[in-house]
Amino acid sequence: MLDETIVDAFPASDDVNGVMNRERLKVLLCYAIGACGAPVRKSIVLSAFYVDRIANYFEVCSAISELTESGALAVNGAGDAETLALAEGGRQIIAGFIGDVSDYMKDKVANAVRSAGDTDRRLRENTVVVSEDEDGGARLNITMYADTEKQRELLSLSITAASTAHAESLGEAFLKDPTRLYKNVITALSR
Repeated sequence: MLDETIVDAFPASDDVNGVMNRERLKVLLCYAIGACGAPVRKSIVLSAFYVDRIANYFEVCSAISELTESGALAVNGAGDAETLALAEGGRQIIAGFIGDVSDYMKDKVANAVRSAGDTDRRLRENTVVVSEDEDGGARLNITMYADTEKQRELLSLSITAASTAHAESLGEAFLKDPTRLYKNVITALSR
């Protein structure tokens, strides 16, 4: 039996979880990128649309290429740093066709891209390293930075956990809201 994610990469129809055709996908891409209010990394858009099962990876790549070639999206950078921004052509697409898209789908794509962007930023601003201890436990090392280039360290914390799985769970919880830990440490030390 094939893995569902592999099969999903090659759907036979244009109907993928609510995105009915290529034109609607283009409208949703423009809308989601525009809703961010700033350039967004291409990898984040691809991930958001695929992970949230809005459209498959290949369809999104193809639609982004068509939108950039037509001037609807502006591209800056290259590789992992490649960003997409809404251009005038994209604003015209939204104005002309966004009424054909349900509020549910508009919210879904905008939230998917924002959430993927937030997760990406948290991963770039923080480091979580789990290592096994000699006694069978595990060590969780968390480093929080003031910037995505990791130039200025704000907080560094090392915690002993009962197991690797426990340390990984703690690291995941930290990455969901890194500022909560920072605020709690500052509050506790300020008393």
